[in-house]
Amino acid sequence: MAAQSGYAQLQAESSYWLSDDSDDSTQQRVFADLSRPLADAPDTVLGAGVGHWRLSESDDHTSFRVARGRVEHAFSATTQLEASASLLDGQAWSPTLGTATLSHMPDRPFYVELSASRGLIDTLAGIDNHWDIVSVGGSLDIGPFAGFTVVGGYTQQALGDGNDRAVYVLRLIHEPAFSDRWLVQTRTRLLRADFDSVGFFAPERLDEHLLLVTYRRPVFQERWFFSIEAGGGVQTVNRGERKGIYTADLVWRGWFNDHFGLDGRGGCMNTGGLDTRAAGGGYMYCQAVVSLLWSW
Repeated sequence: MAAQSGYAQLQAESSYWLSDDSDDSTQQRVFADLSRPLADAPDTVLGAGVGHWRLSESDDHTSFRVARGRVEHAFSATTQLEASASLLDGQAWSPTLGTATLSHMPDRPFYVELSASRGLIDTLAGIDNHWDIVSVGGSLDIGPFAGFTVVGGYTQQALGDGNDRAVYVLRLIHEPAFSDRWLVQTRTRLLRADFDSVGFFAPERLDEHLLLVTYRRPVFQERWFFSIEAGGGVQTVNRGERKGIYTADLVWRGWFNDHFGLDGRGGCMNTGGLDTRAAGGGYMYCQAVVSLLWSW
């Protein structure tokens, strides 16, 4: 990973996030954030920011003004906590959202992560009905053994429309011995819910299996880093017909000098994830984010 040289006392970030799909659903998010470590507790970093979030569909739109804060704290070299909260001021709804993640890396080969969050269904139907998502989950990494790492994850979610669902993820990651620039991984994601939700994509049953290949490397005297990932697989919704799925992503990040950097990423897929759309019918979902970074 390309990293800034030196120790930052103050960091600023301006970011623009855009998503668009072939169903004329568009989201735009603009944020400005500041963060710095506490003078008397350098293992604790505090951050705050403001922004604007707009959601548009073919015949309507809504928006939120957002104020948010976060804290990162290292209890030790192996245990860290990251938590954030966002206050949304919307035209139809003004919810409070948040997330907390506790990670622990004991002696290899294990890595453990626990998380809890409250989000929203980011469609107009979900916002009009004030539907949120409360999630609790965890994951365990085991490895590497001979270049292989196994990752298992489980998340239990309560949706605002009364639906409950469980999400299971299993990944097998391999870094070939001949080069540390390549990664090959398989990812299986299984979703089981009480019923098909109405107004957004949340089926009773979803099965996905993907094969992903990643190429990554530092460039320009290791001040910059890029990676490209592509893959394909199959998706089955409610035991129906198998549909082919594919995805491609590009990441470019680094520092122009000791104080000014950029983080950019983007990608497209023919399914919108757990809350947007299933594959098929020529559907396409794309997203991109560009962040400008300042550090003093």
